[in-house]
Formats: sequence, structure tokens, C-alpha cells
Amino acid sequence: MAAPLLIFVVLVPAFRNLIEYHSKLLYATGRTVVRMLILASLGAMKALLLAYVLGLHTDVVIWVELLNAAFLVLYLQSALMTYRALRSIKKRPI
Repeated sequence: MAAPLLIFVVLVPAFRNLIEYHSKLLYATGRTVVRMLILASLGAMKALLLAYVLGLHTDVVIWVELLNAAFLVLYLQSALMTYRALRSIKKRPI
């Protein structure tokens, strides 16, 4: 009965790893201030989303789906902000 839900449980760590990858991309390119701002905005968004999910007073089974949706939103926010910041890096002559 719980087997179909296991795929959803795997998604949260996958999204978290992708967000960490975005952070490492910014660090590797010397964009530490931008990295800090993005991580701060992700932390604020995570707090808002988790407060919303926990405030719904729904069944725990529904929380799994809602947490996946919350981490998908966090991943999309991270991807959009990171790749926009990386795109703004001007090419330096060698």
C-alpha cells in the first residue's frame, strides 16, 4: 500500500540536491553574494511553504504530496535565480 508513495519520498532529496548544485555553481563562479541572497530567499520561501503545509491540518498522506510540491517550487525558484545570475556573467577575454 505504501509502495506507490515511495517515489514521492525520493523526490524531496532529489530537489534538495539540485538546489545544492545550483549553490555550488554560484560559488564556483565567484558569485558568493548572489549565492547568499538566493539561499536567503529560498530559506524564507521554505519557511512560508512549510508553515502553509503544516497549517492545513490535513492527513499526513497528503503532506507527502504537498512537501514534494513545496520542494518543486523551491527548485524552480533556485533554478530561475541561479541561471539568471550565471547568464549575467560577462565573458572575459583569455
